[in-house]
Amino acid sequence: DTVLESIERERRSLALEDALPDELREDARADGVFDKTAADAVQEVVTLFEGFTRYQFGTLVPWHEEILRHRGRGVFQRLDEVDALFAEHVGTPISALVPKAVWSRLRVVFQQRHVLVHRQGIVDEQYLQRVPRARQQAGQRLVLSRRDAEQALAAFEAVVRGLAAATEASPARPAHMDDGEPGSDLT
Repeated sequence: DTVLESIERERRSLALEDALPDELREDARADGVFDKTAADAVQEVVTLFEGFTRYQFGTLVPWHEEILRHRGRGVFQRLDEVDALFAEHVGTPISALVPKAVWSRLRVVFQQRHVLVHRQGIVDEQYLQRVPRARQQAGQRLVLSRRDAEQALAAFEAVVRGLAAATEASPARPAHMDDGEPGSDLT
């Protein structure tokens, strides 16, 4: 799969609820199936972002291995560090390639993913400081909606398209490969 195909697959997954009969849809909603699907999509956006930006950086910066040795392997999981990395070594921060609202949405997505993965979905003070408009309070479970997930996917798609346009290439590689490295083109 390419990155854009992976985004579309996540959108189809979110839309499955529309195809269910009313009674089954309500049972699934009551069981938290759609909340889980939305949370999974938000986590997948960060995973896709990491693979996509890692591949792009490797493609655009010939000496990337040495740089990454100093920055650490997890640099592509930290939005601000990826932005600085691209600014310093590619000449343009990724944030400059998308509207400010898109980058702001990605900041929230990365914080949501952090809570889901590292806090077992429980909101903490750090999350509230970094996401001042959060609907939850400290100690509450982070519940994401289909709309949250769709906005996350749209924001990431804007990054993919913005970087592709800026590099005038077909830069996106497949989202996942057996060796953990991203794989080939945008479409």
